[in-house]
Amino acid sequence: MPAVIEGVDRRTKLSTIFLDVLVTEEVDLPGKVTRYPVEDGTEISDNINIEMETIRLGGNIALVDAAALESGAGEEAGSKMVDVIEALRKLRKDRALITCSTGMMVYTDYAIESLRATRSNGDGGAWLAIEAELVKVEKVQLQTAEVPERAQGSAAGRTGQTNKPAGRANSSSAA
Repeated sequence: MPAVIEGVDRRTKLSTIFLDVLVTEEVDLPGKVTRYPVEDGTEISDNINIEMETIRLGGNIALVDAAALESGAGEEAGSKMVDVIEALRKLRKDRALITCSTGMMVYTDYAIESLRATRSNGDGGAWLAIEAELVKVEKVQLQTAEVPERAQGSAAGRTGQTNKPAGRANSSSAA
């Protein structure tokens, strides 16, 4: 069981959007294994490609609080829903890498592959269900190197010929 760190916000957060209820959290760690025979003694890891990690989060956002539900206030729900949908649109439009936290895990440097928001009348329209699919973006450090002097020489005389006739093909038509 993970230790509780005081002062750390354990609420589920999709970038800037807080989810009131986390329903699902899926982590997909895909890879691609060769479909060809591997020579005995060969480094097997060379034949397995690790693909980008994907997470799927599903949760709910309460559009109204309990007091508003009792009073029948629907305006608050509409306003909050518009705010959440606009925040989701902004996340998508910005195309920025985001961080998500679920209380137990923190996912950094993820790109949004898909976002879905659903409100239904089955729950009185008081909840907005959010589904997000995010893909890990691996960052690399660009490095430059000096070209060795022996590789800087002329390529004259080391290349193939160009504009050389390739010959003709004879074609015969079948009768």
